[in-house]
Amino acid sequence: MWSTLEDHGLKASGSALVLVMALLVRWVVSLHGYSGMATPPMFGDYEAQRHWMELTFHLPISRWYFYDLQYWGLDYPPLTAYVSYICGAVANAIEPALVSLDASRGYETETSKVFMRLTVVVCDLIVFIPALALLAKCIYEKKWMLRMELLMLTLMQPAFILIDHGHFQYNNVTLGLTTLAVVCILRDYDFCGAVCYCLALNFKQMSLYYAPAITFYLLAKCWYTPGFIARFLKLAVAVIGTFALLWAPFCIYHDGPCADGLLQVLHRIFPVGRGLFEDKVANVWCCLDLFFKLRQRVTSQQHLVYICATATLVGFLPSVIDLLRRPPTRTRFFLALFNCSMSFFLFSYQVHEKSILLPLLPMAFLMSEASLVSSWFAVLATFSMYFLLAKDGLLVPYLVGLVGYVCFGIYPYLQWPSRLHASAATAPGVRADGTPHGWQRMSLVGIVLLHIAAVAFPPPAKYPHLHQYTFALYSCGHFVLALAYTTYWQWTSPSKVKTE
Repeated sequence: MWSTLEDHGLKASGSALVLVMALLVRWVVSLHGYSGMATPPMFGDYEAQRHWMELTFHLPISRWYFYDLQYWGLDYPPLTAYVSYICGAVANAIEPALVSLDASRGYETETSKVFMRLTVVVCDLIVFIPALALLAKCIYEKKWMLRMELLMLTLMQPAFILIDHGHFQYNNVTLGLTTLAVVCILRDYDFCGAVCYCLALNFKQMSLYYAPAITFYLLAKCWYTPGFIARFLKLAVAVIGTFALLWAPFCIYHDGPCADGLLQVLHRIFPVGRGLFEDKVANVWCCLDLFFKLRQRVTSQQHLVYICATATLVGFLPSVIDLLRRPPTRTRFFLALFNCSMSFFLFSYQVHEKSILLPLLPMAFLMSEASLVSSWFAVLATFSMYFLLAKDGLLVPYLVGLVGYVCFGIYPYLQWPSRLHASAATAPGVRADGTPHGWQRMSLVGIVLLHIAAVAFPPPAKYPHLHQYTFALYSCGHFVLALAYTTYWQWTSPSKVKTE
């Protein structure tokens, strides 16, 4: 009995330690700069999120997607708008000036910053951290130490922390809801999984990156188990019901035809007019622009959208075919999630640097299958956003986070290969005895050399963005290789369900 109590106490203490460390690092990062800090007239993502709290709280729902579109008009799906309304109501009770309509633009008092930062931390506590804990338990039913290792290494990934708690966004909500969807699907609660994924999709439209993998994995489950029609209809009810519930207010309360209200929401969350890409993002189209000016050669935006859609489809098609050709497994599901989201990041239309968080999430799941590969990708994803983070005044937390993650998330696996999970030996790039190949080391050395070059050699006046493009090319090349690697891994992964 005492042994059981001591074991329970150890687990509780260990879980509390992981939680405290994750929250402490997040709060320390939040003490640094953020997107658009003290840079009028538009400020940045921080101001966009604050402004949405302001307009959703003060305006009727019929005007949410119509109000002053030139100044951070609402362009995220309905669930984001509802969450913004709740945050706005709390802010109005605590510090009304923070959400004063129109008068609060650029509002950056110290107390308001604390409130805004706390909203992100609360979202982590309510959605993201519990979802990851459930996933770790789902993967490692009885292996508590491995659960804590997976949870800690995922929560401490620099990219997740630096974007939400530094740059300032709420990606933790959509990533957490997606994780909950994955947990439910793995536990065979497919209806709940479909609802959770629809919620993620209605919080941030970029969750579409996961749509092919989740859709075809669920279809494969329906196909390879009895009662296909009943299962399929249940999923259809979950999807239609969730969307109807979230979108109905924009039809019911719209001052005019119902279709106009819904079409305005769609138009705002899919702004095709923004162009093929904006900043020096590490995807194929931005890097290709160095050598082949696609935007100048194809002047029709509609044709550019078709080209991007076709390339994206080609990128993830092998993964969805593999999901349908044989009974689904957990490992192949994780790989398909990564392959689909990575294809969207590399080839789709209008991609931002921060979108790398979407393929990073399923790669974090794969830590249970290939620890070193997963940790290496976390470092690479953070590296690809270097110039965005430096612009936001996050250089110090970027460097500390990256070095710390290399020390604790990569070095142990390179130094002591026995620490790799047993299943890692089945992944490409790992020898039969579990010893990793040297390409991870070479990749990390390249990252260090590029950082040194960016500091030691200022770009020539003729090519002011030389270092940005160099970082983008290096990252993009690795991302393309990672997609090829994981696609091959998915197709060669055994069909037998793996249990822990």
